[in-house]
Amino acid sequence: MLIDTRQVVTKTQLRENLTKILMLVEKGKELIVSDRGELIARMTPIKEKKAKPDEVAKFMAEVKQFGEKLSRQNPNFDSVRAIREMRREN
Repeated sequence: MLIDTRQVVTKTQLRENLTKILMLVEKGKELIVSDRGELIARMTPIKEKKAKPDEVAKFMAEVKQFGEKLSRQNPNFDSVRAIREMRREN
């Protein structure tokens, strides 16, 4: 497994910069903690990163294209009903 060294902080760095490091994690950065060269822990944010508006727009365009493709394959396909049924299953 390859580890990006920019994601690794030592225990000493963690102890000396805890507040700054936690702020990075809170903003979505995942970090790995090492002790004497051994990887010992992973710090990940609990909250999921919020999607940027351009990512949402891109996703919605892909969904629209997928819906149009399904509609061409099956003219009676109702995407709204399909989504509602999927939500009920969860």
